[in-house]
Amino acid sequence: SREKPFFDDKVAMLLAMVGETGSVRKACQRMQLSYSSGWNTIKAVEEQLGRQVIKRRQGGAKGGHSELTPEGRELLRLYQLFESDVRDAVGGLYEKYFSGIL
Repeated sequence: SREKPFFDDKVAMLLAMVGETGSVRKACQRMQLSYSSGWNTIKAVEEQLGRQVIKRRQGGAKGGHSELTPEGRELLRLYQLFESDVRDAVGGLYEKYFSGIL
């Protein structure tokens, strides 16, 4: 069976920061994550998904640039929706168990 993709808050934040900054290096700096660790995370997600989530342009006179692929944007969007649904579900469970006490 295929291993489930490793995707959590940290990976979602990394993709969001790459999308915002246009740079894996800047995204890693903002997250206080080593550059190599950031790339290893991205590579692991891409390998597990079987598709690219970051489009890379190598440096040069103008420097490099990274951006989310359409697949990367969709993955991030779905994770954000999932996260919202989880918060809503937890809120409902909290009410179910604690509304009579607090």
